[in-house]
Amino acid sequence: MIIPTIRNRAAFQEDYVTQIKNASPGDAEDSLLELCDYIEPHQDGDHWLELTGDRTISGKPVYFWFTADMPARGAILTYHSWAHHY
Repeated sequence: MIIPTIRNRAAFQEDYVTQIKNASPGDAEDSLLELCDYIEPHQDGDHWLELTGDRTISGKPVYFWFTADMPARGAILTYHSWAHHY
């Protein structure tokens, strides 16, 4: 598993907590690790972390948008924004 460096971590945690049922910053950290499970070291670009509707306050899936840079060591994820999927 890639352990990432996160840019805009505080913004992600804040957005996560306001979107997800029973959310905490710790939950956000767990989600980031889930995101890293499917980012492979050779990939660059956009990645969306999907959180299913049964976990969200709105009852709709929420997607969190990251871009990923993959230097030789680890990953650098930059959090940008979130969106509902209608």
